[in-house]
Amino acid sequence: MNIGNVCTRNPVTVPANEPLSQVARLMHDRHVGTVIVIKKPADRPVPAGIITDRDIVRAQVEHHADLAMLNAERVMSREPLVLA
Repeated sequence: MNIGNVCTRNPVTVPANEPLSQVARLMHDRHVGTVIVIKKPADRPVPAGIITDRDIVRAQVEHHADLAMLNAERVMSREPLVLA
C-alpha cells in the first residue's frame, strides 16, 4: 500500500505556543482528535510534535491548570515520525 493513499493531505496544525484552550476549540471545530504542532523556520514549517484529545485531558488533570495557561509545546509528544 502506498502511504499517499491513506495520508491526510491537509492536516490540522497549530504553532507550538498555542494555548491548549485554543487547540481544544480547533479540534472541536474541525472534528479531529489530533493536531500537529509546528515550529516555523524561515523557509517552511516543521512538525515538532503531536497532540491528541487525550493529551489535553491528561494535561488539565496533571497540572490542575486552566487550559489557557498551558501551551501546545508543554504537553505535545515530541519528535513525531514523519513520512514524506
